Amino acid sequence: NFTCLMASVAAKNLLARKGVESSLYIGVQFEASMKNDQKNFRAHSWLKSGSFVVVGGEEITSYKVITVYD
Repeated sequence: NFTCLMASVAAKNLLARKGVESSLYIGVQFEASMKNDQKNFRAHSWLKSGSFVVVGGEEITSYKVITVYD
């Protein structure tokens, strides 16, 4: 199974070979747990070329961007 990070990096490399600029985003999300008063941590990555999301576009609005690789 491919992870979102693996798919984003692979797509970034493929686009770079064609001379297409893209940006790799890594974001995090925290969800409160009802069981033990802790927060669950989730991470997600996606790739954008301009304003178009190439890979990993599902639910990106619920993640806080922590870094971007151009």
